[in-house]
Amino acid sequence: MPELTRDKVEELIKGLNFVLDTFATENDLAFKPGRVTFTKDTFRTKVEFALSVFEEGGTPVDPEKVNFEKKVWKYDGLEKEDFGATFVARNGLRMTISGINTRAKKFPIKAKDDSGRPWKFPVRSVLKGLGRESGALFR
Repeated sequence: MPELTRDKVEELIKGLNFVLDTFATENDLAFKPGRVTFTKDTFRTKVEFALSVFEEGGTPVDPEKVNFEKKVWKYDGLEKEDFGATFVARNGLRMTISGINTRAKKFPIKAKDDSGRPWKFPVRSVLKGLGRESGALFR
């Protein structure tokens, strides 16, 4: 009986993402693929669609950016313009701020390293990496 391997799942997800991205584009939706888990018999993935919001030039607006700009006021020292800013983390990796999760009290700032791997950080670490004072925590 055939089993699912990592390579086979990656191949299937690549094709699935292509089809879903095409569907999203045709219907003016933003498509965001999620994490994939699999066993020898099944694989599971999270898929997220959102209504696309477009800037005047016709480029789609990132929903994470919109969320960041709405909620960043809760943290002293961070600005709306910090979305997409790069900083160096304590482990020496260069990170890019990619979102915010206000329900995560200890690690509310989402970032990605150069390879695209997601990370979470406390506000103070991000401020320090941006070269700013370590500021207050939460308003």
